[in-house]
Amino acid sequence: MIPIVLVVNLVLLALKVTRTVNIDVWNYWHMAFVASLVYIYTGDYLLGVLAGITMTVALLVIADETGPMIQEMLGSPAISLPHGFSAPYAILAYPFAKLFDKIPFLAKVKADPETIRAKLGLLGETPVLGAILGFLLSVIARQDYKVVAATTIGLAAVMLLLPRMVKILMEGLVPIADSVRDYFVKRYAGKREIYIGLDSAIATGHPAVIATALILIPIFIVEMLVPWNRILLLADLPVIVFMMCMAVPVFKYDIVKSVIFGAIINLLGLWMGTNIMHIYTETAKYVGFPIPSGYVYVSSICDGMNPFTWLLVRVNDLGYIGGIAVMLAIIVVCSVIGYMREKKRGATLAPATTA
Repeated sequence: MIPIVLVVNLVLLALKVTRTVNIDVWNYWHMAFVASLVYIYTGDYLLGVLAGITMTVALLVIADETGPMIQEMLGSPAISLPHGFSAPYAILAYPFAKLFDKIPFLAKVKADPETIRAKLGLLGETPVLGAILGFLLSVIARQDYKVVAATTIGLAAVMLLLPRMVKILMEGLVPIADSVRDYFVKRYAGKREIYIGLDSAIATGHPAVIATALILIPIFIVEMLVPWNRILLLADLPVIVFMMCMAVPVFKYDIVKSVIFGAIINLLGLWMGTNIMHIYTETAKYVGFPIPSGYVYVSSICDGMNPFTWLLVRVNDLGYIGGIAVMLAIIVVCSVIGYMREKKRGATLAPATTA
């Protein structure tokens, strides 16, 4: 999938379907993983490859669409996040954001870090919020006073230091991103702006993302009790920050709305994860992963409960022709959307460029 993703990206760039160049080669594993799941499920290698290509096209178009929002969030130009786990939740967040704006109570809520800080003063500072969350979570977990103290101080430190660490990381990435962008602008873009696709890890340090993820951890644990779930969330609870990092900006960094969205979408994810966990497990066995003694299935929030991964696996229940038709339809629709968007942006930017 690595060379295939690269070729597909360059073709879409040349055809002016996308402006994102995904240099985050490490996270091509998402495309390879969904390809593996489909291959194990259907026994057809080409169907697996087609699923990987479908995810590639969709992620690049989503990255273009969410690019300006991410650039504002990070304070860095020409960056996008074609991440296989984070990007689908950003798209799912849009209809929820519109729905929440129509609910009187939620429409009036404004719980982003800046507003909280303005209303609460010192109590609204991100390290203090981290300390409060750490204290409450450890008390709810019935820890002793040493763990409570360590967790309180630890989360306060995380809320203070992680955003600064990410800022330093971004400063190091900017020269590389600028160099790569200049290279592709000369060869593909013409007058178009080029986005550099990076790992969504750079968006996980935002205070609203951290706060949302911390609040969602106990909620996710409680939601495991729903009758349709057979997955025990454990080692991958920390990846909630990746799940939410591109969705939180859609809600304008409102922690309350982000938490509600995360709680709702996790219920759907638990059902989807349970629905394909046997395929996930068979894929793990196929590559020699040792299933722990006493366990029948293994799964993960990432990508076992990813809605897009589930879709690309389950469309194959429509049969060979049906699966191909749906995946090709997704590719065509995403490509048309991307092309029309680029054409519209080109028409908007052309006069300014000429002037």
